[in-house]
Amino acid sequence: MGRMAALARELSWKRFAIVVALCLVISTEILFQPSVYKDGDAAAIWRGWIDFFLEVLLCGLAMWIAVSCVEAFLPDGRMRDVALALAVLAGAASGYAIATWWLQPAGFYPPPLNMSGDILRWALFGGVITLAHAHVKRAADVPKELTLSTWTSPYPIDSV
Repeated sequence: MGRMAALARELSWKRFAIVVALCLVISTEILFQPSVYKDGDAAAIWRGWIDFFLEVLLCGLAMWIAVSCVEAFLPDGRMRDVALALAVLAGAASGYAIATWWLQPAGFYPPPLNMSGDILRWALFGGVITLAHAHVKRAADVPKELTLSTWTSPYPIDSV
């Protein structure tokens, strides 16, 4: 399979929908904070959640694109694993940078330490999901011929 075909397979609509669904679920964490409902009216809560969802979505999409490029262009091995980790981190940082630039008012940006913490948080979410996805892909590559009938015991039955 060519590399561009592999990239097209990685960037499918099905995977896009999965990324959006995961981002939607993750973004609901803001709705489970009791302090949100104390002073906010429904419109402010809705707007805050939409902004947070867009931030999570931009980070998720950037990580998905970066990871898909690594998976399509690098062969399996240690170098690919390192590249996947760097892709997750770069995707989280670029998605967060775009979200901050787009969603925050000009001149009102979070302190750099807060931004670093948010990038690390999104990278951890993305890293766990990428690790699970890589595990599933590697497990699917295990030969299907390994069945009980082809397995031989190291302890022959006659020796008992």
